[in-house]
Amino acid sequence: MAAKKVSVVGTRLATPAESQLVARFAQWEAESLTNLESGARQIIQLVSALLGVMLGTLALGDEKFATALQIPLVIVLASLILFAWLVALLAALAVVIPSEFLTRRASLDDMHATYQTLLQQRNMRLSIAVVAFGSGIVAFGGLILTLLLTR
Repeated sequence: MAAKKVSVVGTRLATPAESQLVARFAQWEAESLTNLESGARQIIQLVSALLGVMLGTLALGDEKFATALQIPLVIVLASLILFAWLVALLAALAVVIPSEFLTRRASLDDMHATYQTLLQQRNMRLSIAVVAFGSGIVAFGGLILTLLLTR
């Protein structure tokens, strides 16, 4: 057998700034799922409150307001708001509802891959919730503007 050549790679100790950066990234990674779930809970609260405001606004108007509710643009905008906010609500709920996942506890690679998958799925769901919520807000602004212009 031929002797294997051994290469020695020089290393240096991390500087305090580099060690602090590594620690900061480890903290961010540890808190990332909690932050995603917190954002989803915030969207759930906002959607619930704004749905109440929108439906209350549409239901409790006076006679002039009831006339405005017969305008096709108002009906379309109200439907769009309702749809967008329900999508946001469902996507945000998909972030906070616990999900079952299988992983081999003895394999760090499997655990890391499962964590990354979970993080990506929740990030995607929260992104959908944010886009749907924003679309609903834009439509809500259009609804209020339409109602003000038709009074």
